[in-house]
Amino acid sequence: MPGARPTFVMVMPKSSLPALPPANDAEPAWIGWTVAGLVAAVALAVYGFGLAPGITWAHQGADGGELLTAAVTNGVPHPPGYPLFIPLLQAWLWSTKWLLPAADLAWSGNFFSAVAAAAGVLVTVRVAGHLARAYKVRWLWAALAGFAWATAPLFWSQALLTEVYALHALLVALLGWAVLVHPRQLWYVVTPIALGVAHHLTLVLLLPAVLYWLWVQSEPRSLLRPLAWITGAVAVGCIILP
Repeated sequence: MPGARPTFVMVMPKSSLPALPPANDAEPAWIGWTVAGLVAAVALAVYGFGLAPGITWAHQGADGGELLTAAVTNGVPHPPGYPLFIPLLQAWLWSTKWLLPAADLAWSGNFFSAVAAAAGVLVTVRVAGHLARAYKVRWLWAALAGFAWATAPLFWSQALLTEVYALHALLVALLGWAVLVHPRQLWYVVTPIALGVAHHLTLVLLLPAVLYWLWVQSEPRSLLRPLAWITGAVAVGCIILP
């Protein structure tokens, strides 16, 4: 019409990224477990070959002697006392003494860290496979992620000596599994948060991100429910602390 103002329509360009293929729900579950187990086994073998033969101060591992002494004497190491790590280490030392009577005590403690680190690698591969579930070769990418994590210098160093950080990394991986794989089943977060807080208080630094993700994934969207579950898990962990 005469005198009418021109109308401008903004046309958004289509994304240049290719569409992701749908997830393969028919894939057998054993494939993922097999890949994760193989990656964890390779990691454990690598850690075993490089394991410290005894007590060492390498890689900032000055607490190894104290932790082993606390486990053997049923004592309490420096704060926070590690009420999860020490009983697990005690059970491990008792088991290895029965299975391998000639094994050195410190070597057995070091191998406990290697096993915990390898278990953390297994969980990491499973979580990575879930995040890449839209891809046909998702377990290849998950395996590469697992190898990258297993050979990260700092993580690798803590898998070779008696320290608390390999177990801590396993608990963080389990928390990632609960949050990323089962975000709408809030009870899954209770165990890794409670055990993680009881083991090493630095886990609480992850909880704001955990709360945000659970809130975003909730249907209907609610902040109160995930906050209640997380608070309860932290309370349980604090009760376990000495």
